[in-house]
Amino acid sequence: MLNAANIARLLTLQDKSYALLLWLVRLVDDGPMKADQLRTLGTHFRPLETDVDDVAGLLSTYFLGSFVLLDQGRMRPPYADFCCAWCTPFVEGSRLVTPKTRSADKQEAKRLRRAAVQRVADEAGLAVPRDVVHQAAGDVCASSLVAYAQALERRARGEAVGSAALVLWRGFAWSNGGKRDGFRLTADMVVDAEAEVMRRLACANVEAAV
Repeated sequence: MLNAANIARLLTLQDKSYALLLWLVRLVDDGPMKADQLRTLGTHFRPLETDVDDVAGLLSTYFLGSFVLLDQGRMRPPYADFCCAWCTPFVEGSRLVTPKTRSADKQEAKRLRRAAVQRVADEAGLAVPRDVVHQAAGDVCASSLVAYAQALERRARGEAVGSAALVLWRGFAWSNGGKRDGFRLTADMVVDAEAEVMRRLACANVEAAV
């Protein structure tokens, strides 16, 4: 099962890695990097020495499907799914944008949701048929939260999941086709989602045994 403390840590590191990404893009936009610019890296998003590998892993995955760089800067802040309120001002005029998701990305996100539900079942020792797994994965919000958290663990190791991560994110962070105002992902949300997936699997298992 997902560890709440570890998920909270990874979400914090994701914030740091994203802020670092924005800082790097600003340096690119400003021209050739100078040595003294390295001092502008804010202490609040500098990773601890023990977290450097995980932050580097998360950072690397942003370039493998989460974002693209435009040739020219934009006149308004780009919509960034992972952007927090603190770093919104940093993206103004940036070339950093989220890619348009394709049908293949949505199919991969569905596969990740089903795999996430299967992992919950396996770790709970539940032998459930495939159709039950697919039914539980049909709860897009809960299964997307669990799949996103599981993917976050892999991304910290530098294993990208591509633009499917955006589809997963929008499965719980968006509502009616747009970003939910003030939304911020927490470890408690992930734990609650995993519990909901577990509840659905357990109920289906009981019904199958009757």
